[in-house]
Amino acid sequence: MWATNKKDLQKIKSDPCGYEDLIIKPDGEIICANFGHVNALEKIMNIPSDILYQMIAIWDNPQFWLIENTGCMAVSYKASFGMNTTTKQKEAYSILVKNKIVSNNFFDIKEYRKAARKRYSKF
Repeated sequence: MWATNKKDLQKIKSDPCGYEDLIIKPDGEIICANFGHVNALEKIMNIPSDILYQMIAIWDNPQFWLIENTGCMAVSYKASFGMNTTTKQKEAYSILVKNKIVSNNFFDIKEYRKAARKRYSKF
């Protein structure tokens, strides 16, 4: 789905519970994440879960690791997370906020990721 497509936007607006959690891919495509952001991001990675979780440090936040490694944004009506967002992602996010589909409460996790790597590299 695309925020720039009026039919797709109307579909999202007409079913707010069905599109409560969303992923915005780097190209601006919107994916429903109703089984949770982490599950949706896992599918995008296309790596079996047992292997994927061996790649994520035990101290790390899986959702933030997945955001960093997929380049996707995790957005919802409560809060949104991303890092190094693309122009297409910013455009899609802006449209979703303007249409009151998601919160404008955006957290850029770039600094958090740097601090976490620095803090936990000691272990």
